[in-house]
Amino acid sequence: MDIKETIRLSIRNIRAHKVRSALTMLGVIIGVAAFVSMLAMGEGAKQKIVREIESLGTNVIFAEPLSAKGEKAEANMLKYSDFTGLKKDLRLVGEIAPSISIDTTIIYKGKSIKAVAEGTDPAYRFIRNHFPDKGRFLIEQDMNSWERVAVIGTNVAYELFGREDAIGKDILVSGQRFVVVGVMKYKPQTLYLKFNDKVFIPATTAMKFLTGNQGLDKIQFSTRENTMVADASAEIKTRLLQYHNGREDFVLSTQEQFLSTLTETSRTLKILLGSIAAISLIVGGIGIMNIMLVSVMERTREIGLRIALGATPQDILRQFLLESIFLAMIGGLTGVFLGVVTSQATGIFFTVILPGKEVWNAVVTPESVVAVMFFVLIVGTAAGLLPAVKASRLDPAEALRYE
Repeated sequence: MDIKETIRLSIRNIRAHKVRSALTMLGVIIGVAAFVSMLAMGEGAKQKIVREIESLGTNVIFAEPLSAKGEKAEANMLKYSDFTGLKKDLRLVGEIAPSISIDTTIIYKGKSIKAVAEGTDPAYRFIRNHFPDKGRFLIEQDMNSWERVAVIGTNVAYELFGREDAIGKDILVSGQRFVVVGVMKYKPQTLYLKFNDKVFIPATTAMKFLTGNQGLDKIQFSTRENTMVADASAEIKTRLLQYHNGREDFVLSTQEQFLSTLTETSRTLKILLGSIAAISLIVGGIGIMNIMLVSVMERTREIGLRIALGATPQDILRQFLLESIFLAMIGGLTGVFLGVVTSQATGIFFTVILPGKEVWNAVVTPESVVAVMFFVLIVGTAAGLLPAVKASRLDPAEALRYE
């Protein structure tokens, strides 16, 4: 019997039991749909975060003090004098800005919200690629005169002022009166970067009126060229060691390092999700094997008759093996379709219900589809092997007498 006839018979037998075939494929459909949708949402989230990080520039470097149990010791603090020294001495750095982060309460006419007051300077907007939508950002005069001025994020502006114009209004930041001089443009946020929930004030003002010391939480840099990150990091380290009498009580990090960590984490997550989906597919494969074994028993007389008419054991084996593979592959393709639909619907759902203007896109990669279908092929082949071998070894005489 040629392969075309075998394929025709296999498809005919599947179509002859539509409901049973559909139930048999259900485990594979669910496993594949879960695999595709989970990876699509994970890949979409990863690409979203990567875009946001790259929008900040891959030439950004951070210097932070070492900490013990989450609390910065007095001896292990970056100082404002470190910032002024680096600003004067560095050659490879284009922009540099201090950062003092203060969890605080912002009050306006009885309304109060929790926010982060970030003490910084005019260079911040270039390093973070974050600019005002209304009014202005901090200027050098604000720094030199300890001005009590504030530039607020879009979420802060909305929660405190609604549709009211915030420019020129007085707000209380940690009990100190500040004048709003600008509102920042909306910027996509991540779990650790809450740009729209910040209030930017001059670093000098923050030190004088809010913290009472010269300590910095961070110093941020952007290099003149993207290719200068490694050399600039080495230059920053050399200067800080010089300022700190050889003590390496600080740590340097870059956006590139974070991207590398994110990529590695994403790869680990994909392996984990793939393993979970593989279990579902294996369960689906067991279901196919069970139905194929039942099918062998139901069609024992048919098998005996075909062998008596000249079909070889290889023909019988091939037919049952192809039926199993077809069941798995049809289930796999259906699962891919449902996975794509589910992931897209989930992305739209998150875009609608989550606050902000972020669009959540599910990204189905060709690699994930090829990988899951290859695994489905293996599962279908493995599931059909035992029933096919059992069918091909039936004795024709015994099979014809089977009731």
